[in-house]
Amino acid sequence: MNKQRIAFVQAEKLFNLEISKYPQLVEMEERNKRYDLIYDIFDDFANKMSFFGEMYWSKLDSKILIETAEAFQKSVKKLGKKHPDLENMPPYIQLNERVNSFADSLPLIQQLKHPAVQERHWMRIMEETGKESVEVNLKSLSLAKVFELDLGKFDEQVMAICHEAKEEAKNEDAIQSIENAWKGTHFEFYDYTKNGLLVT
Repeated sequence: MNKQRIAFVQAEKLFNLEISKYPQLVEMEERNKRYDLIYDIFDDFANKMSFFGEMYWSKLDSKILIETAEAFQKSVKKLGKKHPDLENMPPYIQLNERVNSFADSLPLIQQLKHPAVQERHWMRIMEETGKESVEVNLKSLSLAKVFELDLGKFDEQVMAICHEAKEEAKNEDAIQSIENAWKGTHFEFYDYTKNGLLVT
């Protein structure tokens, strides 16, 4: 489009004609530049989601996910402030929604990533959410698979099970501490005497 406009301008100069401004072409060029800014972020975001999605659940770091989401939210917000007209463009709206949707899902992901949440708790989650047919293997589970489960629709049930898992872990730690304390305790026994007489 820009090459075409340049060709027209050169032709007008060649024949000493008044240079046209081609307002429609200029407007389209500016709009395309805006789209490029949106798609640059969109492409980067899509690549990150693909990378995280393929990662095994056991290797996922929820802190990195949160930092990534916050970074993209800042980029999208910064772009919107710099070019206010973008906020009404469908591609920008869609990008903003996808980034925010990912960010909104992370508190739940963070709870599920807690060390206290074991495979038995995942099985309970599957039962509570009507997904009993889904087999959960934490060694092969990926973030993409977790997103496919759409657990955000069952936020309260999932959060409740995660809370129970953490309480169970606290109780187990307390019991273990007591057992360890008793194991390290030694008792000495003496004959008991009363008024000089051995009591048996």
